[in-house]
Amino acid sequence: MINRERLDAKSFFQDQDRHNHFKVSPKQFKQTITLLGVEISIAELNSIVKVYGNKLGDIQYLPFLEDCKILKYVINEAYTGAKSTYQPFDVDFTGSKAV
Repeated sequence: MINRERLDAKSFFQDQDRHNHFKVSPKQFKQTITLLGVEISIAELNSIVKVYGNKLGDIQYLPFLEDCKILKYVINEAYTGAKSTYQPFDVDFTGSKAV
């Protein structure tokens, strides 16, 4: 869904991260993931806390998003007139695969 709708998942997490420390509580993480349209169970949430959690139990969402490799930010040159945007990793817009 995130790829299809081209959502910026990082901005959703940043809305929950009031102190800009790039970490959220497990409750905030679950709320954000649910808002993005993905239901996760308590067991899955506990597994995410074990992998991406810090000593206080907060989830560091930047490493999580990097490991998901959902979207990459592409900065287009100013002279092309195209806006910089998020693109899925698996889509080749340059046509280099066809060549």
